[in-house]
Amino acid sequence: MKPGHLTVIVCLFLTACTASSGVMEFSPNRYSLSVDVDSEFYGPSSARKQAFEEAQEFCRSKGQALSVDNIDLHSSSTYTTAAIVFRCVEP
Repeated sequence: MKPGHLTVIVCLFLTACTASSGVMEFSPNRYSLSVDVDSEFYGPSSARKQAFEEAQEFCRSKGQALSVDNIDLHSSSTYTTAAIVFRCVEP
């Protein structure tokens, strides 16, 4: 197997270990999203970071800045979930 193929396989495997709910608006300019990561490969800080980065990118796409209301972490033996509630504000 060529080294490039192995890199692609590893990347696909690691990507499959995370899942996002996507951004959901539950009141005007108040959003939430959750990110699940495989506890075997990632820890709570990784879940929190991924949720924060996804929320930040969402606000940037609107030309605004991220304002976090709350981040909750929930862990089990198989998954860690980071749930974030946030707003997009003028920079």
